Amino acid sequence: MEMVDLLASMLARQPHELSGRQQQRFALARVLTRYPLVMPLDEPFSALDPGLRENRRKATAEALRATGSTTILVAHDQAEALSFADQIAVLREDRLAEAGSPTDLCLQPRRRETALFLGDAIMLRAEREGGPL
Repeated sequence: MEMVDLLASMLARQPHELSGRQQQRFALARVLTRYPLVMPLDEPFSALDPGLRENRRKATAEALRATGSTTILVAHDQAEALSFADQIAVLREDRLAEAGSPTDLCLQPRRRETALFLGDAIMLRAEREGGPL
């Protein structure tokens, strides 16, 4: 219960006696007690307001790291994915376009589409003289 920031006294409550936010954290706590090898999360923070979303994202990431679970997070919010993940896979038209650490993908993307997808990008035309890259 500490991992998900809930009071132990809430264990005695029925689901309808908890707020939506508390229900989400309780559901996460139930799953974490089993120490899953893989934890799939599909847009888990999308219904939360921005301030709460960031707080829950950080707390969830910490809880999952403490269990040693591998997490697969599906997110359409680039900032959310970049702040949560150790590795990111960018999909384009149902295919893997590029994968790597958030830092690598942001600072040295291999594809123009990845750079544009992950944030503001300034594209400059350049030519190289001499040998191969």
